[in-house]
Amino acid sequence: FARNDNSYTLLHEAADGETVRLLFTAGTNIHKVNSLGASALDRLASGGRVECVQALLGCRANVNQTRPDGISALYVAAGNGYAAVVRLLLDSKAQVDQRKDSSWSPLGVACEDGHAEVVGMLIDAKADVNNVYNGQSAVTYAKRWGHSAVVEEIEARRKK
Repeated sequence: FARNDNSYTLLHEAADGETVRLLFTAGTNIHKVNSLGASALDRLASGGRVECVQALLGCRANVNQTRPDGISALYVAAGNGYAAVVRLLLDSKAQVDQRKDSSWSPLGVACEDGHAEVVGMLIDAKADVNNVYNGQSAVTYAKRWGHSAVVEEIEARRKK
C-alpha cells in the first residue's frame, strides 16, 4: 500500500474501524511502522481513535509493540488522556509499566499531563506508583507538575 510523505501507511491514517478491517483483510501488515517506528496501533491510539484501536486489536495487533525509544500505544494514549483507548489497551493485556531504560512509564506521563482518570485506571491495573520516572514516585511527579487532582486520585487509590 502507498505511503504519504510522513511514511504513514493507509492503516496509520484509517478513518474508522471498517477501514481497518478492510485493509487487514486485503493483506495490510498491521505491524508495519513509519519512519519514527510507530505502528498503526500507536498512531491511532495517540489520536484517541477508539473504533480504530478496537478494530486493530480485533485483528490481533501487538498491543505491546514499541517504537525504538520504548514508547507504546498505552504510553501515548495515557499521555493524551484517552481513557477509553487506555481501557481497551489494558483489557487487551498491555504491559502497564512498559518502558525503555529509565524513561517515563505510562503512569508517569499521565501524571505529568494531569490525566487523573487515566492515572486511576493505570493504578488499578497495578502500575508501579513508586517509580514513574528515574525512581520518582507518582505522587512526587504529580506534585512537581502541579496536578492536585492527580495527587488526590493516587492517594485515594492507595487507600483501597
